[in-house]
Parts: sequence; structure tokens; C-alpha cells
Amino acid sequence: MNIAFNDIRIDDKSLARVLGFACNRAWAYVCFFCIALFNTSASPQPSFLNSLYIGSILTLCATLTISALCPKRTWALLHSSVGQFVGPCAAAVGSALILFVSQGAHPLLFLAASSVLTGFGSGLLLLSWGISFSELSLNRTVLESCIAFFLGVALYALISVTSPLFQYLFAVAMPLLSGWLFANSRHPHQESDFAKPILAKEGIAFAKFLAGITLLGFIAGLTRDIQPSTMQGELSDGYCTAIAIVTTFIIAVFLVIAKRSSTFEIEPLFRPALIAMLVGVLLLPVFGTSSLVPAAFVKSGYTCFELLVWIILSDLCHRFHFSPIQVFGFGRSVIAGAGVIGSLVAFTFLPGILEDQSQTVTLSAIIAIALTTLSNLLFSHCNILDLLKNPVDPQATFKDRCDEVFDLFELSPRQKEVACLLAYGRDANYISEKLFISKGTLNSHRLNIYRKMNIHSRQELLDLILGEDQEGHSPTKESPLA
Repeated sequence: MNIAFNDIRIDDKSLARVLGFACNRAWAYVCFFCIALFNTSASPQPSFLNSLYIGSILTLCATLTISALCPKRTWALLHSSVGQFVGPCAAAVGSALILFVSQGAHPLLFLAASSVLTGFGSGLLLLSWGISFSELSLNRTVLESCIAFFLGVALYALISVTSPLFQYLFAVAMPLLSGWLFANSRHPHQESDFAKPILAKEGIAFAKFLAGITLLGFIAGLTRDIQPSTMQGELSDGYCTAIAIVTTFIIAVFLVIAKRSSTFEIEPLFRPALIAMLVGVLLLPVFGTSSLVPAAFVKSGYTCFELLVWIILSDLCHRFHFSPIQVFGFGRSVIAGAGVIGSLVAFTFLPGILEDQSQTVTLSAIIAIALTTLSNLLFSHCNILDLLKNPVDPQATFKDRCDEVFDLFELSPRQKEVACLLAYGRDANYISEKLFISKGTLNSHRLNIYRKMNIHSRQELLDLILGEDQEGHSPTKESPLA
């Protein structure tokens, strides 16, 4: 399968990565957005559903934070043959226990177990996919993330029209399928080869960025669940379909903007998501709290906001070789935590306020102004984006240039490793020992690399990598040394 986007093509491993991440997203939508889909004849009470949702998110935040504080141990777990399936299995078992939340002899026990297992499992799955996407170039991350989010929300809409039994089986099976696809899409690496901890200087910029998305996540969580009925089993097929349509449109806009832009910019990509959230908030006084139209727009915008943050975090890891466990652990935990706090505020304080039409109009205006102001500050003047545009590590810059050139010529993962070591001037003995390959295999890789890149020596390889800095323009397949 070949899908071209800014000279990026989807190969077999890319397809496994896209489908696996899409399964993870669809499972998250079903479990965290519409737990009531698993209702049986003995339907759970709204209080149980809200407690399950909040407990799962809090466990997710704790899992991500602890993992970020212990990156080496988490890395070892996620890359062991058994440990990589701990997350998927925990999420699957937690999803299975949802059926017994209101039916068992000890409902609180099932509630606690389901919350802990789904939160713990989803946390490890998010870290696994964060590691996978951190290995990709920015263009590839944009393309594959957009496709995965689109497929995830499409699956979510399709599941909403199936029988409760199929929905239940879907929730149990999707984490396992996602974990299996992750195992088939990742490339073996050692953490020390490409990831470094976030140091004090970068940490200050990263902390400011996290503070911004925490506030934005709180507002988004507040507006996303501004109608408590959406967590009480009143989701309609049309509501899920509306989310899928609006989200698909926004993602299509993302891809068009990214395709036409010579450089990647966050601000123009965030605008469609912001507009969707603003439309939902401003429609609230018009349609009232009983309508799901405003909530559909807000939830679509929030989903696309998560997509953009995912792209930013992936790019941070790839450009600066930061530990993806730390970046995604801290980054995703603050988003999830801020969102659940916003939801708690919505559940606790807003129902009484929204009963008054004048108060609804005032609240809608306040939220709209806060969304606009905060998003402009975050995506226009954020230190983390300045850091993205101005790398401070010369060695990292050279590695980024290698990745760009190797992606252009579609080298395989192993060929990229060999070519990178050749560019750094390593001899055959060092490369053979480093990659655990024979000199004959190394020579075969080298010849295939030279053939693909239309070069004949290590010096030409280095000239090709440095071509943009020396001549002022990038190489192409047709004229690699232009």
C-alpha cells in the first residue's frame, strides 16, 4: 500500500502503526466518552459511570506520571517480550469488568478494579505509541497521526450503531489488537541511542508549555462535558455520527494546510479545532442544554486539540532526542488531569447555572473568550515552539538532517542506522559490533544505501546530508547533490 504525502509513503510497518493507534483511539472514545454503550438490562446508574470515568482517568494520570519519573524501568517493561502486553491485557480485562459494575455482588469492587485496570492499561498503551511515533519525522507524524485519529473516530461512530454485545466485545478486543500491532510496527532501539532526559534548560520551556495546555485542557474538559447527560447513557447514533463528520472535516483541513505549507506551523492547524469548540460553546444558548449539537462540536474540537498536542510531543522527542516516556508521560498526564477536573466542575456546578438562560449566555461568552485568549497565547508565543524552531544541540541538528535525507530516499530502518553511523565516520568494525551484524551484511547494506541514494562513497553521503547547509537547498531523488 502506497500513500504519498509530502514525499512520505505508507509502508507495511506504517500501516500497522496507523491501524494500531487507531484501535487505541477508538477504544479510548468508547470507554471514556460513552461508557453507557455497555449498558445491559440492568443499566448502571450515572453515579457509577461518572465514578468509573473519573477513577480511570486519575489512574491514567498516576501511571503516566510514575512512568515519567522512572523512564528506564518503564522502557525496559515496554520493550520486553512479555511486558509490552501488560498494558493491552490490563485494558482488556478492565473493559471486561465494566459489564459487572452494576450487576455483581460487590459493585464497588468491580468499579475500583475496572477503573484501575483501564487507567493503568491505557497509560502504558499511550506510552508505547508515544515511543513509536517519536521515531518518525514530522511530516510522517502529521500524516499518520491524522489518519489514525480519523480511523479511530470513524470506528467510534460505527460501533455506536451495533448491538450492545458487539460493543462490549469491541471494547475488550481493541486493546489487545492495538498491542499486537504495536509489537509488529516498532523497531528495536536502546534508549541511550536516541533518547535523553529533559534537562533544566529544556525543562523550563517544557513546563511552560505544559502549564498552557493544562489550562486549555481544563477549559476543553469543562466544555466537552458541559452537558452531564452525555455521561448518562443518552448518547444517540446521530450524536456519534456528528462527532465523526465534524472531526473528519477538521482533520481534512489539517492535511490540506500541512500539504500546502513549506514549514510546519501549529497556529494555523489549531484554528479549525478552536473554531469547532467555539461554535459548540456559542450554540449552547441557542439549542439549550438538552441538545447534543453543541456537545458534538465541542468534543470534535477537543479531539483535534489532542491530535495537535500529540504531534507536538512526538516532534519534541524526535528533534531533540528527549525520552519519549518523560515527554508523553508528563504531557499526556496534565492533559488528562486538567480535562477530568474540568469535567468535575461541569458535573458539580454547571447544571444549576445552565437552567437560567441569561446565565447560560454569560457562561458561554466567558468560555469563548477564555478559549480564544489562551489558545492564542499558547500557540502563538509559546517557548516550546521557539525551542522547536531553534535547536540548541548541534549534534541533534545533524541527526535531524540525516533523518530528513534518509526519509527522502526511503531507506529501511536498518539502512538508516547503518547510513547514520557511516555519516558519523564510524569504521566497519565499530558498525558491525554496534548493530550485531557481520561485515558481509554490513557491506550489502552499504551498497544498497549507495544505490538508493545514487552515490558511490562515504564522502558523497556526507555531502548529500550537508547539502542544504552548503548550497542553500535540499537534495532530491532526481538530483541528490544539486
